[in-house]
Amino acid sequence: MSKQKRTILLGLVAVVILVGLMLVLLFTQKKDDTDPSSMSSTSVAETYPLIEDNVDNFTSLQVTNEQGTYTITPSGENEYTDTELAQFKQNSAAYASAVSSLSNLSATKKVLDTVENKAEYGLETPVANAVITFGDKSYQLYLGNEVAASNYDGYYVMLEGDEALYTISSNNGKILTRNNLYYLDKQLLPDYDRQDTEAIPKVTYLKFERPEMDTIELKEFSGSTEHRLYSSSFEMVSPVSSEIDIKVDEELVMIMFGMNASQVVDVYDETKASQYGFDNPNLKIEMTYDNQSFQLTVGKPAQEIDDEGNVTESLTSHYVLCNDNGLVYQVDKAFFPTLDKTADDFISKNAILPYIADLDKIVLTLNGTVYQFDLFSELGEVDEDSSQEPKMEIKSVTYNGQELTLASFQKYYQLMFYPQIEKINTEPVSGDPTAKIEVYYSNGDQETMEFYEIDSRRMRVSVNGQANFEARSGYISKMITEMEHLLNGETVDTDW
Repeated sequence: MSKQKRTILLGLVAVVILVGLMLVLLFTQKKDDTDPSSMSSTSVAETYPLIEDNVDNFTSLQVTNEQGTYTITPSGENEYTDTELAQFKQNSAAYASAVSSLSNLSATKKVLDTVENKAEYGLETPVANAVITFGDKSYQLYLGNEVAASNYDGYYVMLEGDEALYTISSNNGKILTRNNLYYLDKQLLPDYDRQDTEAIPKVTYLKFERPEMDTIELKEFSGSTEHRLYSSSFEMVSPVSSEIDIKVDEELVMIMFGMNASQVVDVYDETKASQYGFDNPNLKIEMTYDNQSFQLTVGKPAQEIDDEGNVTESLTSHYVLCNDNGLVYQVDKAFFPTLDKTADDFISKNAILPYIADLDKIVLTLNGTVYQFDLFSELGEVDEDSSQEPKMEIKSVTYNGQELTLASFQKYYQLMFYPQIEKINTEPVSGDPTAKIEVYYSNGDQETMEFYEIDSRRMRVSVNGQANFEARSGYISKMITEMEHLLNGETVDTDW
């Protein structure tokens, strides 16, 4: 046989051998584990449906737990109610969530096929039980203890007619541990969009009462804000007449809007007054806004239970009554910061703060020496494409015909109108004032502040004839010192 034929023959033999090996491998190879037909039942996540029904067929949910028994029933399309709470505003969305969750309820785990010792799982005397009815079909659930395992969160549960023990999620378990007060509306004051000026509630009256404190009454500001650089929406009418610190608007009043309770605690009657501290409340608020009335009574700090079961007083929330609607709420005290405020916290620290460009002159009297400052203002410029109207701007100030450095006078102006009023004064004043500021506006209006020293530390401040305030007398000596700096062209320091 020629060499060429021998080579061809050997090649054919090799091909036959390779094909044979491939056939052997093909027919003897173990099936791929990923073949769906070969997958074991343990590789598929098991589910344990307990209730599978259509929420549209829901008829009732009756829950019994240590807090009592209540029943939820449909009241309309996707609406639910508890007729025992019909006199209160209810939260239908909370009802809907509970009904939806229990209409399609699955266990998170099957613990045992048969339970021999129900007490071990809190099911000898269940923590709660529920009967969920859909038309003529009912399911009865028995809720046991919370699962103790640290890496799992949930409750033990059994279903009537099923001997097995399951676990359900904490969220579903807690539905059965709630009382019916959970489903009541918790909004006490509606919120509003802080960015929308049209949405701001119009508050026209406020009253704050606290033990051993003068009653504070505010009303909508009735004076002119034409000359004010900053102005609150309110003025105080009791215990004295006073302008209000502009911070009060948002920090003490408007912050109440959007008030929601963390929970509804109880249905109230007068026999429970001392239990919640309403026999001697920490604070009472009355408010009129948008022609609606609002009343809040703040009682004791709410009680809380720590992880060890100890009952302690909350540092952040109180029991409250709202609008005498017959419910006790627990509310975060951040919604009523006036809980620890006095009238002194409401008054303006400036007394008055005129817009400097509105002034024609200021006459200042210090220890018998009179200083008159003449102010000159004119309309400022605005860009041609701006929609804003030009405003008056201060251009120069003179004293005895001599022009002062404007920046230095503006510093002294800040000092003059910031006597740092500290508290309300109810005592009369007598004698001549130690200092006096007379403000003359370009339109002919006039205002006056007078300062009467009581001693080396204190002085009484009279605004337009009403000596309603008290401040530190160091203000007067500071005014005298900085007057020398102003007239000598030196730097004026406003800190004191």
